[in-house]
Amino acid sequence: MTISATPLSRRIAAGAVCLVAAAALAACGSDTSSGSDPTSDPAVLGPAKAATGAPLKIGYITDGKSSTIDFTALQQTAEAAVRYVNEHLGGVAGHPISLDICTTQQNPATATECANQMVKDGVPVVLNDLTGVGPSIVPVVTKAGIPYLAFSGTTSPELTTPGAYSMTGSIASFLGGLAAYSKQQGVTKVAVIGMNIPAVIQGVDSIGKAAFTKAGVGMTMVPVDPGTADLSPQIGSALSGHADALLVFGDSAICAGALKAAQSLGFDGRKYVVAQCVNKASATSIPGGWRGVTVSAISDLSPSDEEYRLYRAVLERYSPDTAAANATDSGAVEGYGAVLGFARIMAGVTSGAVTPTVVANAITHAKDVKLPVGGGLTFSCDGTAVPGLPGICSVGAQITTLATDGTPTTYSPIDASSLFAK
Repeated sequence: MTISATPLSRRIAAGAVCLVAAAALAACGSDTSSGSDPTSDPAVLGPAKAATGAPLKIGYITDGKSSTIDFTALQQTAEAAVRYVNEHLGGVAGHPISLDICTTQQNPATATECANQMVKDGVPVVLNDLTGVGPSIVPVVTKAGIPYLAFSGTTSPELTTPGAYSMTGSIASFLGGLAAYSKQQGVTKVAVIGMNIPAVIQGVDSIGKAAFTKAGVGMTMVPVDPGTADLSPQIGSALSGHADALLVFGDSAICAGALKAAQSLGFDGRKYVVAQCVNKASATSIPGGWRGVTVSAISDLSPSDEEYRLYRAVLERYSPDTAAANATDSGAVEGYGAVLGFARIMAGVTSGAVTPTVVANAITHAKDVKLPVGGGLTFSCDGTAVPGLPGICSVGAQITTLATDGTPTTYSPIDASSLFAK
């Protein structure tokens, strides 16, 4: 069956394919921690409620670790979430769940093997955190009638294939969030400095331009080659059109260079960056550090936030080593989110066999499900979040402003859904 797409949705889907590498970097390379973490309160876990039914195996495909990526923490947080679900939420439909894990190393051939393993094992659903090889997984899984549920789907098959769903909008959430925020703040024109690689240029030109245009905000983009030492010419060109906001989409070196150049040229407008830009080491190389820079994110890692406190408590109880290393890493949330999000979707199924049909029905009918570590964001996988891209379940984002050392201050949720409506 073919899903017809609007012109906007075609541009978004194409951009999502190109941006998967950048999305993975943004999710797993960031250090947007929320300051000193409080000691977790075990009471946040709630009363014990053990699953007592027959064991249920759930498919879980993750990219794992290779010479270029390391998604180990995502799997660890997913496994911690499984133990929490089994011991405190009564499992899924009363069944204690376990993960049928297969790692792809972001290799398409291996990803296809993983998908075939899930079909062979007869799992009722395949969960995913975030992957670069969705096109090798989704067709195999969905053709077998097995629902595919990702926390952050980034590739076109994950967003357009019937039977595939993404709890968050990933890149659409990030760019849409900044577009909605710009409109809210009265910004009239944004100048984008984009790392000169297809993953960034094509994605910003498709998703970004569509969202900013719908928000009534002008957008121009100037590419910058990786490794460029002096960004003054590019920043001068980008700001020559009297932009009142600057968005930098690149690695930490490009971000630091762009912010330094903007300051030297006297730019006093708003400054936006992507999450992978931010690291505390580069704060000293930027005059004034990261102070006042805005980031659009999916997770709210505020120590006082209820969802974050639960996440921290789960990790400290069931995976303390992971908690010590990753509790303030926004990328590690993806695995935990995939498992807990699925459990919340299934909360209305209290007993009986958990089949692909039962899971698919629960996914498409669950409304306003609380997004794990989402700071109040919710998702509904009814195909309405972005017309033409039925797999996207939400396009909400969290906007935060950074302190001098790159630490987020407070988070504010923002809904970008209107920017993707027909």
